[in-house]
Amino acid sequence: MRRSASPWWLALLAVMLVAPARGDEGASRAAEVLPFDTTHSRVGFRLQTRWGQHLRGEFPAYAGEVRVYPDGRRDVRMRLDSTRMHIVGHRRYTRWAKGPDFFDVAGFPVIEFVSETYDATLLRDGGALHGTLTMRDVSRPVRFVLDPATCDQPGRECDVVASGEVDRTDFGMDDWRMAVGDTVRFELRVRTAEPVATP
Repeated sequence: MRRSASPWWLALLAVMLVAPARGDEGASRAAEVLPFDTTHSRVGFRLQTRWGQHLRGEFPAYAGEVRVYPDGRRDVRMRLDSTRMHIVGHRRYTRWAKGPDFFDVAGFPVIEFVSETYDATLLRDGGALHGTLTMRDVSRPVRFVLDPATCDQPGRECDVVASGEVDRTDFGMDDWRMAVGDTVRFELRVRTAEPVATP
C-alpha cells in the first residue's frame, strides 16, 4: 500500500534502529550495538543502461548498526533515506529513479535491510550474508557477498566491503525496462563506531 511522505519518518528511523529484531527481543537487550560510522562508511548502487552506460547512485543519508550477541554472533540492520538518493552526474536519471515507477521516494522514503545472524569469521574470511531487503513495502530475501578482510579488525581498522544484486522487478520497479537493466547492484563500505548502550 502506498504511503504518503511526511517528516515523521526521520524520527521513526532513529527509534526503529534500537527496536528489537523480529522474534528476538530478549537477545536484543543483551546485545552490544555498534553503530555505523557514517563519516567513513559509504552506501551506493549501480545500474546499467541497455547501451552499456554504467550509472552510479549514492545514498548520502542512512543509519545502520551491527548487533553483537553474547554468543559472538552478529546481525546488521540498515535504513536508507531514499529521498536523498542521487545518481552521480545525472539529474535526469536521478529524477526518474526518485519517481513513482522506481524507488518512489514520495511514497516510500525508507529502504530497509535486516540480516540473518552470522559468525564473526565472515568478516575475516568473506562470504555470503543473507537477509531481507524491503523496498516500496515489498520484502524479499537477498544475499550480500563480503570481501575478505584486509586487516585484523574489519569494521574498525578497515572497511567491511559488501555487494549484492537484486532484480528491481521483484520490488515493482518496472519502468524504463527498454532503457535500463533490471539488476540493481548495492555496494557498501562500512566502518563501525564505538558501542552504544542497548535499551
